[in-house]
Amino acid sequence: MLLLLVSSPACDSSAVDTRYRGEYTLGHEVNTFCPEINSQCYWLSPKTDKEIRNQLEQIYKESSPGLYKPVCVIIAGDIDRTSKRTGFAADMDGLITISRVHGECGSSQII
Repeated sequence: MLLLLVSSPACDSSAVDTRYRGEYTLGHEVNTFCPEINSQCYWLSPKTDKEIRNQLEQIYKESSPGLYKPVCVIIAGDIDRTSKRTGFAADMDGLITISRVHGECGSSQII
């Protein structure tokens, strides 16, 4: 019985992550995600895995119309509006830890 509880999807930490569609922007002083659901923008948290960062960078490089121009992506993640932010992140509405990149908006390869 304990094994069933441990392997249950409700116990999976990624199950609490929310799926978002929004604009991702990458640059020398920018690493932000702005969900379509509101006018807030979040700095990419240092807790986001390197593999996820690489996926976002790849999508950005392949799809961006230019430096500091956002790309629409669908991601899963957790927004943190309470942690202390420093540097460029201090001007944002919070941090976002992205756990999964589903793909670029409009892509036939969205997972």
